[in-house]
Amino acid sequence: MKLVNVPGGLDPELLARTKTLGAARPHYICACRLNTDYFVHGVDRYYDYDGNDEDFLRRYQSEVNEGILSAEALRHVLQDVKSQSNARIIKFQNGHQVHSNIAATYQPLHPELRTFKESMLHCSFVDIVRNCKRLLDHSPFGPYSADVLRKAGFEVLRDGSDGVSAAIVTVPHVFNSDFCNKLTAELIHFAESGIAYTRPNTMNRNGGVLLYELGFQSFLDQLVSDYLNFVAKVVVPDDFQGCDIDSHKVFTVAYQDPSLKGLRTTMRSGPIDQHLSLHTDNSEATMNLHLAGTWTGGGLNFYGRGTSGNYENDLKSVKQPERLLKFRQASSKSQSFALFHSGSEFHEAQPIDSGWRLNLIMWLRSSGVRNKQCPMCGAPPSLVQVDSLAGEGFTLTHWNSSEIVRKLPMKTDSAKL
Repeated sequence: MKLVNVPGGLDPELLARTKTLGAARPHYICACRLNTDYFVHGVDRYYDYDGNDEDFLRRYQSEVNEGILSAEALRHVLQDVKSQSNARIIKFQNGHQVHSNIAATYQPLHPELRTFKESMLHCSFVDIVRNCKRLLDHSPFGPYSADVLRKAGFEVLRDGSDGVSAAIVTVPHVFNSDFCNKLTAELIHFAESGIAYTRPNTMNRNGGVLLYELGFQSFLDQLVSDYLNFVAKVVVPDDFQGCDIDSHKVFTVAYQDPSLKGLRTTMRSGPIDQHLSLHTDNSEATMNLHLAGTWTGGGLNFYGRGTSGNYENDLKSVKQPERLLKFRQASSKSQSFALFHSGSEFHEAQPIDSGWRLNLIMWLRSSGVRNKQCPMCGAPPSLVQVDSLAGEGFTLTHWNSSEIVRKLPMKTDSAKL
């Protein structure tokens, strides 16, 4: 069985050591999530690791030959990646348990936030959603010109006509200020509880929580299906190929000046992020929304999409001055401000110079797109059933049902979630 489109694949002996999963409803990831895209801070790049140390050292020996890393530094990278690999498998094995533990032990500060109401949205965003619905009813496939997007209520940073990028747009408000303030207080309250949670990704080292683990899954399902689905299909219609958004991964990210006293975000102990390196998102569309904080610096840079079909090559080639779109927003005008872009857009967050910022990130996904091609490995997905609400957007279909690995490889080492 072909597992992933990367050299080496998964170790068959690891696959033989499995456990039965206990999720009430099956959820799947692509097998590439188990051996690719481990981000190493300091080096500021992703690495792949299939469980074989010697293969890893041979594969990345070129970085030593080219003077990018010393041999000793490469071995330190290997240890970092091995730790991340172990933690990722444990995360997928124990996700249901972590979620259940939070539900059983955490006392929400604002339990009413878990029930979605349209009144939580800003009235201007509701108008934009209605405009998008009318537009899709009249002209369902797009792409849409800058003038059409502006008439729908968006500010257009790029309209996608340059061939470099899909459309990038902003809206002044998604939620009302009362909701933003209460959600921020809820997140800080959870951080102070000390209850174990799942780290959303490897790039953001601290400050991030998955909202579904705090009981927001039903809320998010309704928000996405009844509102964001229409917005995303107008902004980046080509990314959805006429399909609806039917899954999502929603989490927070936090940036802070290390000299700032006190952890004013959802951060606990550990390193503090000031910036985010160049990357793409594991989504068809992304909504990046500011929740709280006052800061200076910290702009966003966009470089468009890659063209080679190889992520590493694209990562090196896209960062060109002629591709750069700089975006800056004063923190005093940012609460509930949101930016929408394609998940395949290369972008980076510039360093915070002072203060702190808390953002809500929504990765919007469609199984109609993902079941044909995993956006991470670029191949038809080889599914692995996991014991957590992964939100990856993969479902069983007639063309992938024979490709399922129903259990995870076991790892015995302990690792921090």
